[in-house]
Amino acid sequence: MKRITIIASVLGLLVFICLAVIVFQKDSRPTIVCIPLDDGIRPKTYCVLNPFRSRDEEAIAERVLEELKNGNIDAVLPYCRDNTDKERYLENEVNYRIISWRVAEINISGDELRIQYWVLRSNYPWGEEEVRFFFNRTSKGWALQTYTAIY
Repeated sequence: MKRITIIASVLGLLVFICLAVIVFQKDSRPTIVCIPLDDGIRPKTYCVLNPFRSRDEEAIAERVLEELKNGNIDAVLPYCRDNTDKERYLENEVNYRIISWRVAEINISGDELRIQYWVLRSNYPWGEEEVRFFFNRTSKGWALQTYTAIY
């Protein structure tokens, strides 16, 4: 009987520790560590992301990326800063269509959230290139504000 009590206590403690780690990780930084792969001005990175992070904002950004991949370049228009950006993005998104992407880095600073992706594009001679989504905190959560891309 004493042995069963000890085993139950140890199992209960392990369950408590696991739940505490999950709760702690969910509320901690979304990016655990980033490893640069080169020494360039904009080094390509591989980041280890918190597996317990909220993925709601990533889902919003990836819907836009999916629309661009499918040829719907109008998907970025609401998130362009000005008409110069709109023209540049529309022209380049047609010429260099997104093939695939990977989430790179996620940063939260106060009421701002930035998600960076590395995208591969068709007809694009320089490999992966950077795309960023900027969100602002609202009373209903995070709202996508701006899309930027490098071509």
